[in-house]
Amino acid sequence: MKKKKLLGERLLESGLIRERDLAQALQAQQSTGEQLGYVLVRLGYLGAEDLLRLLCEDAGIEFSTLQGLDPEASVIQRFPEVLAREFVALPLRVEDGQVVVALADPFDLETIAALERFYGHTPNIVGAPRSRLKAHIDRAYQDPLLD
Repeated sequence: MKKKKLLGERLLESGLIRERDLAQALQAQQSTGEQLGYVLVRLGYLGAEDLLRLLCEDAGIEFSTLQGLDPEASVIQRFPEVLAREFVALPLRVEDGQVVVALADPFDLETIAALERFYGHTPNIVGAPRSRLKAHIDRAYQDPLLD
């Protein structure tokens, strides 16, 4: 069985960070106990979007920048704004009878469980950058056609 590569190795191979950045982040991680990816982002060695893209890729989760993407009004109308903001989640469309929901943290099992309870089934999760997702939520719930 092939051994899964560590995050630091994957980031080095992808060219997203340099070895000295990784070494400094590993040292900082020892003192803070934070996850490596978050340390790299906090130190400015890695963009949050690049980290999320790589983590989604490794987990087999679709990633979207949301650029040029407009969620379907019908799925927005059925999803309360308060939940969209609380979960940083935005339903995008229905595909094969399943709601496709963009999440800023597609690894948050509590949020996914809450979405399952809301919809009555497991939605298809897509990872998306938090800042872009918040902007899309703002636009989606300010559209006068949704009132």
